[in-house]
Amino acid sequence: MYNLILLVLCLLISSLSVSQTEYGISETFKGDFSAAVITEGNGQGDMYLIVDKDKQTQALMFKPEKRRHEFVKFLVASFKKYEEWLEIAEKNNVDDLNKTIDMTSANDGVAFKYGEWHWSNRTPVVSKIYIKGGIKIFALVIPKASSKSNQYIKSEGCVLQFTDKSQIESLINLFSTGVIYLFIYTTNQKENLFKS
Repeated sequence: MYNLILLVLCLLISSLSVSQTEYGISETFKGDFSAAVITEGNGQGDMYLIVDKDKQTQALMFKPEKRRHEFVKFLVASFKKYEEWLEIAEKNNVDDLNKTIDMTSANDGVAFKYGEWHWSNRTPVVSKIYIKGGIKIFALVIPKASSKSNQYIKSEGCVLQFTDKSQIESLINLFSTGVIYLFIYTTNQKENLFKS
């Protein structure tokens, strides 16, 4: 009986991981990150922004489409404020600045791997401006988050650093409903071609 339960759990976990598929990659100043979406079932359209692409141990979750739109609004408003402050800094020869842009984002929490996968409640992402030694960075700070199931298990948190507008535009494109649903449609069409 125990072996049967273990087998069912393994099959369930593997089916969950198969339905989440990477559909895009974007770059930052310090490396790449990717976006994945669930392509079938009840969670179809749920999006995960995998913030550490190489290790794949941490992701921001965006379950309803509304949450993705809220995050894009946050990105656009934060980056606009970053550009305004950058212009002020350049006009006034400010070459050392580390300031939080007074905006926080909406998401559905952080998924992170600490032995096994854990989920947190909604975790606000904060935007910042950094200027130091000629380097100008727009940053998204993902704070440490506690697991819903055990408050003592925490994620590491991370910072996504962007140095130009094209990187932000690439990130915003990953949140596009059209991009996501076109990927889901084409993925499912390919799968349907080879069903037995």
